[in-house]
Amino acid sequence: MKGLFTVITANNSIQTSSIEAIIQQGLSHLVHRGRHKQYSFFTPVSTDTILAIAICSSEEQANIHNDERNYIAFDGKLHNTDAIKEKLQIHTILSDAELIFQVYNQLGEKGFSLLEGYFSFIFYDSHQQTLYALRDPFGNRPLFYCQTDHYIAIASEARALYQSIAGVQGFDKSAIVDYLLWGNIAQHPQHFFSNIQTLQPAHQLAYSLQNKTLNIQPYYTLAYRSCLGRFDSYKANEVAVTVKQLLVRGIENHISGRKNIAIGLSGGLDSSSLACCMANMDKDINITAFTVVNEFNEAESIFAEKIVTKTKAKWIKVLCTSQQLLKELETINYYQNIPIFNTSSFAQYKLMESASQQGFTSIIDGQGSDELFAGYIMYFYRFIHELSSEFMCKEWLQECKHLSNAHLTCKQVLFESLKYNLKQQIGQTKAYTCISRKPLLLALNEEAKQSYFHQKKPGKAYKETLNDYLYESYTQDLPHILRWGEHSAARFGMDCLMPFADNKALTEFVFSVPSIYKIHKGYAKFLLRSAMNDIVPDEIRLRTQKLGFYTPEDQWLLQISNGMKQGIEGLPDPEDIIKKSFIIEHWDTLFSSTNQHLKGFLFRCFSYLVWRNTWT
Repeated sequence: MKGLFTVITANNSIQTSSIEAIIQQGLSHLVHRGRHKQYSFFTPVSTDTILAIAICSSEEQANIHNDERNYIAFDGKLHNTDAIKEKLQIHTILSDAELIFQVYNQLGEKGFSLLEGYFSFIFYDSHQQTLYALRDPFGNRPLFYCQTDHYIAIASEARALYQSIAGVQGFDKSAIVDYLLWGNIAQHPQHFFSNIQTLQPAHQLAYSLQNKTLNIQPYYTLAYRSCLGRFDSYKANEVAVTVKQLLVRGIENHISGRKNIAIGLSGGLDSSSLACCMANMDKDINITAFTVVNEFNEAESIFAEKIVTKTKAKWIKVLCTSQQLLKELETINYYQNIPIFNTSSFAQYKLMESASQQGFTSIIDGQGSDELFAGYIMYFYRFIHELSSEFMCKEWLQECKHLSNAHLTCKQVLFESLKYNLKQQIGQTKAYTCISRKPLLLALNEEAKQSYFHQKKPGKAYKETLNDYLYESYTQDLPHILRWGEHSAARFGMDCLMPFADNKALTEFVFSVPSIYKIHKGYAKFLLRSAMNDIVPDEIRLRTQKLGFYTPEDQWLLQISNGMKQGIEGLPDPEDIIKKSFIIEHWDTLFSSTNQHLKGFLFRCFSYLVWRNTWT
């Protein structure tokens, strides 16, 4: 695990000592990623700028590598080193950083498109006097950047920029209101800062020190087929075999050379597939499975235990309670850099903490499978709609006949389809918000609401097929989900390894498969279920209710309601967004309401205020 931090001055009037102070300040907010630090200064003779590249690492040597021309601070791992060496005819043993030098020296910045794996890095070409910053294709590793009149800075976490670069302080009120109203952890842009931006996955930032120009562009674009197709049993079997082969190959990239491995095990299909594949691939590997449990019910632990038995894993049950949530929320929000949306993120954080306490420096996680293989209920509605729009009556009737496999009824499908069409027509406009979030709007101050509704919202691209929705989910929404696991693991100096989200070959193949093979006879993730035949026990493989990092949120919020109320009443709200007097006056009514959105809204108000007061 590493933390990256880079600063470029806009002119040479700023002293090197001032840059060094900024570097030290920035690294101080990344020290949980690694306590070993190194930084280098560059003062190109033909420019009036100073460049500083810094890295902190959990390894004793936090190296900034160089080949006398190029310099790189690299975090992560390349998965396709052998393929790159074969393509470029390289026959020597090289580290990932050294291989990137070879790629760049032979192909220039176009060579970045060859890179596969999970990574972020800062790269400086001293001859061209150009700095590059890159994130991996699907967003496993984060990078943030900011630009002021005096500086351009890049870091692994937003807090390092906010606390060290003058002029970037400020919060995006519209993003805060959106967070409070909707609480959509996947689709919220998570840009809570007015002057700090996220470098998107598969993008490169290039800054010319000589011309003082900044350019951001994609270095890779995922291709996909936007078609429904016709189901063919023989073809389905072929596709499942390929999915299995590619998944196993991707897992091998993570476990090769390891004898001890940690995994977050929920008992659902995703984590169970990873655990069972690892056990099949290496009979001598020692698997330690971590499962979140609570004091109210067995939740997912019943199913996790079956996988533990099959894989002969060591099992550690991580007990999470409401009092832990209340006590540790400030710390969790501090290291997440943004306020948590729900209690599942708290459970994930505690699981990472437990793995760290057991001495692990990395953990396997199943994130990305739902977006890749169509695991969410909402995808079923889109699929049914696609079948009807293509007049595929036989297939439509078949899926309706097997609605029970998706735990749905015809009434639910009809209602959700109408709801979705309404939302498509008017979007998250004031009218739609007033219809669906009216009680929540009463708890927000007028100025904040007016600013939110007057701000133009970026529109979503038109989507017609299930693959269109999956593509949007995987390329745009998934990175928001991945950051929670990455930041939670980084808090404890760990790597969060996500084989469903960093496997380029698997991703490209699945997105080349028509929609008809993604959901079949009511079964979401049909391809993965088929691929895991004879690997994952059928009672898990064919299981249709999935809870992930399950938490008894309603019971927990009831237990900590007084603490939440006191926090909302007592914590400052510098942006004056929440109408505290209304919430406190109507607390009992709001908290006991049958409106499913209200408890979550009150928790987000509390979480936001706790988070907001971690910033100075």
